[in-house]
Amino acid sequence: MNSYNIKYSSVLLAHFNNPSNVWSGKDETDFEQIRWFDRDSGDSIYFWIRLSEDGLKIKDCFFRASGAPESIGMASWVTVFAKNKSVAEIIQSIEMSAREQLELKPVHWHVTKRCKMMFTRLIEKSKY
Repeated sequence: MNSYNIKYSSVLLAHFNNPSNVWSGKDETDFEQIRWFDRDSGDSIYFWIRLSEDGLKIKDCFFRASGAPESIGMASWVTVFAKNKSVAEIIQSIEMSAREQLELKPVHWHVTKRCKMMFTRLIEKSKY
């Protein structure tokens, strides 16, 4: 058993070990992008989203991340959680859903807050 198994849930580790929706650098047309970098830890997360034609749902969502398992696993989980959901549902439920589904300990909740903030900004950028 590696030391990650003690600290992280099996769901988070699954996303860390086999991430979903990793950005491949394909055509960025109609995608909005945002980046977060934590100077203290060195972790970084990029998200790319594309909204539906009416601007109410996430049509596509990708990420690229480096750093701790909670940053990479959370970023992967977010792309799965967000796809085909309404913008309102994502903003309203992303923090608590991540905490519950990934079984995050309070010490890692800052990552859920950061992802919610990033999605809020991305969605605002996409509307203009």
